[in-house]
Amino acid sequence: MPSSTNPSAALVSPTPARRSDSNVPSKILTMDVSNYSAAKMVGNGCGIKSPMLDAGGKSWRIIYYPNGKRAGTTESISLYLRLDTAAAGDDDEDVEVLYKFILPGPDAGIRFMSGEVVSTFNRLRQNAHGFERFITRDDLEKSGCVRNDYFNVRCDVTVLSTACRRTPSTVTEEPSLATALPSKPQHPTPSSVAAAEDSGRPGKPCLVSAPPSGQLHEPSVTAVPAASGLQGSSLLREQAPGHPREQQQSVADVLQTFLPKDLGHLLATKEGADVDFEVGGMVFAAHRCVLAARSPVFKDDFFGPTKEENTSYIRINDMNPETFQALLHYIYTDSLPEMNDQEVGAVVHHLLSAADRFSLKGLKSTMENRLCTRVCVTNALATLVLAEQHQCHELKNSCFRFIACPENDREVMATDDVEHLAKSCPSIVRELITKILDSREVASNGKRSLRK
Repeated sequence: MPSSTNPSAALVSPTPARRSDSNVPSKILTMDVSNYSAAKMVGNGCGIKSPMLDAGGKSWRIIYYPNGKRAGTTESISLYLRLDTAAAGDDDEDVEVLYKFILPGPDAGIRFMSGEVVSTFNRLRQNAHGFERFITRDDLEKSGCVRNDYFNVRCDVTVLSTACRRTPSTVTEEPSLATALPSKPQHPTPSSVAAAEDSGRPGKPCLVSAPPSGQLHEPSVTAVPAASGLQGSSLLREQAPGHPREQQQSVADVLQTFLPKDLGHLLATKEGADVDFEVGGMVFAAHRCVLAARSPVFKDDFFGPTKEENTSYIRINDMNPETFQALLHYIYTDSLPEMNDQEVGAVVHHLLSAADRFSLKGLKSTMENRLCTRVCVTNALATLVLAEQHQCHELKNSCFRFIACPENDREVMATDDVEHLAKSCPSIVRELITKILDSREVASNGKRSLRK
């Protein structure tokens, strides 16, 4: 969360933004809020929009929601950048923009700053992007940004590219959210909120109101391409002469190839997200129904009889952001993100722990198999501790076999991890010593047999 005690601290956006080319000009847009006490009296979902502002040959507006844009964000302010719908130009044009929001302090320095975000704006599809929970009103008022009932909002905008579409469009103006941290979140009610229509007249800021949350757009549906040859309820494979015709593939099996891609897109766009996770200073938006469908732990947390009263914002203190990001990727796509060998080595132990914690059996098995192939002198004892703590029997046996090998045992037992093993899993030390002695005895008997 942006902090008044650390003016230079930036919010970390859920996905890293691409840096703008030094040759691409940036434009600073500003919005003056001159009657803050009156502004904060408006209701949740009601925003104040700036006059039209120019950047990159396009017209924009900053929209400020004093009491949050959605239900569940009433204690925060929401800030959005919107491509102006009343300005001249090609309506069906994708405009890729790098932007960030800044709240200057009383000394003209930066008091709060969002992370840089790259988003695509389109008047007919998605014309607004921003931060649903940029900062709490309490933090804003304590920061000194508001002086004499006035404060200023700044948005740094860089138009990276524009491209005209040539395909039919469906109007969806739901903003994607790079979510900052709330202090006391409520239950958010996802809704497709269309940006308000403009009067087309520049001038004083005016109020815009979001429609009721019940006005939801129909979800988009990914159709199976006609070329796939699907007909009826099954897909017949090509068969050699005499091959039994009973070999059929269910449509459900075929459609499984589309599901990971579609859910991965849902995770990336964050459309309809209704829960935020704070992990190591980063915020990740997700969907409770998807998490609950994949993990019985999440299901119990969100919908079980012992669920917390408020599950729209969850802080996880004992996990790093890289591990949680990979965990979410697996939950949505049933696969891990692309990682090189070094990245895998850095995260595999943590992912095994996370998989066991959230009862993701498939991920746990995958991580256990990977760790079995990575046992070496420097990590054997630490991996053995991990295997014992998470009941990974195959991994435990792999560690035993490696450590008990006469070529490895002395070198492994000379590492600093021996003390860690003794403290973490004292019961396993006797078992390990027995394995080593048995292995040495077998090796010794083999040598005697060779002498005879």
